[in-house]
Amino acid sequence: MIAPDSFSDFIIRVKNANAIYAPYVEVPSTKLIKHVVSILKDEGYINDYQLGLDPMKRERIKIFLKYAPNRTKAINQFVRVSKSGLRAYTSCQKIPRVKRGMGLAVLSTSRGVMSDKQARAANVGGEVLCYVW
Repeated sequence: MIAPDSFSDFIIRVKNANAIYAPYVEVPSTKLIKHVVSILKDEGYINDYQLGLDPMKRERIKIFLKYAPNRTKAINQFVRVSKSGLRAYTSCQKIPRVKRGMGLAVLSTSRGVMSDKQARAANVGGEVLCYVW
């Protein structure tokens, strides 16, 4: 069963797996989660991901987490910004720079889910979903 807030569930599962240096984590699949995971791969925060089915024939995503040989994590923090009780919107001029540009903000815009750099280049604002650094 998918949680009422599946995006928060996805973030918590990735954070917990990352905390114990798990090689991968499986999460239920939604369109939003697929887009965010592809952005994380493009930006270098995860190694790879695979789409698959669980025994109940529901779609799941297997996310392979990234670590350096000296056990340094690629994802130090993964924070949900816009919550179901309090949505966070921003204009294209005020898109936040996470850790002075070293981190990543993921936005849901009118042109789809994109990173903060892509949103600035496309000159669109939207809902700030999460920060990653």
